[in-house]
Amino acid sequence: MSALKKKGGRPDTGALMVFKVKGPGGRSDSISLQGRAAQGRRVATLGNLRAELFKRFDVLPFEQHLELKDGSVLQGDDSNPLDAPFLKLGSALEKALPLRLSTRTDPRHTAEKNAAFVDCLTSTPPKLDIALRMLRHPSGVPIDPNLKATAYLDRFETCVYSRSRSCLPPITYALWVEKKEKKEADVVAVVEELLAQGADPNLTGDEDVSCGSGMGGARYPGTMREISPLCHAVQRGSAECVLRLLAAGADPNHRSSVLGPEGGLPETFLDRGFVKGAVRDDILALLAAARQLCSAPSGTSSGGTDRQGGGTAPPRPPLK
Repeated sequence: MSALKKKGGRPDTGALMVFKVKGPGGRSDSISLQGRAAQGRRVATLGNLRAELFKRFDVLPFEQHLELKDGSVLQGDDSNPLDAPFLKLGSALEKALPLRLSTRTDPRHTAEKNAAFVDCLTSTPPKLDIALRMLRHPSGVPIDPNLKATAYLDRFETCVYSRSRSCLPPITYALWVEKKEKKEADVVAVVEELLAQGADPNLTGDEDVSCGSGMGGARYPGTMREISPLCHAVQRGSAECVLRLLAAGADPNHRSSVLGPEGGLPETFLDRGFVKGAVRDDILALLAAARQLCSAPSGTSSGGTDRQGGGTAPPRPPLK
């Protein structure tokens, strides 16, 4: 590939490494990645190659088994430069290097895999596609939908000057994904899948909150405790997630130990998330409908029919 060299035979500092990959089911594809350092460009890593293979072949990085033509297996992650001599990939700068991709069982143990799953939800940018794939197609140990993980994050909602500690379940970390990072449908898909796999919609957590200028009247320093996923869905301003949590059994009357005088019911988190307009009205209507259903007399269905006496109770708004 002469285009990879400058005049005079010197290697091009912006040269690409090219891989000809044969994947599962006989599918083949070519992948090009940055192989030499260039101005404004970082050298690609094996992690970049694995990420690209996931996009092309839908095989998660830790389930990828990569073999070179001589039968040697590529090991490592995103900390290793692709042209490191021990990876035997330098020849990919000169011509397309054949690679064989197959699927293996994810070798990670439970704690490591659960930590990686939470990292997909909390990284910048979040990796919701990988998180969803890990849930829907478990390999090796499955993800625990009710684990509680501690993370230290820079969040506008909780901190100003430093990272703030949080100890929350995965469904709440998914609801923390910033809207500018991912489409709302991606977040809803993760929430739905977690609930389908047994995530407790009432599993609470806590988070530290620092104070500072510009944080708004609903911010107070300290630790917020017993915060439910429903509170975070409300704060997010996601009527879709609020609806799914309520339908799964989230308690609309749960009170968190919030900071400040505003109280701990889920709707108090509307101000914390600066939720306004029609979305605010929709969320309040959903919470009101859920409370009516919770207060229905024993033996009365949500449709208003008294199954014991045969009478008819006042109609209640459905959650839809």
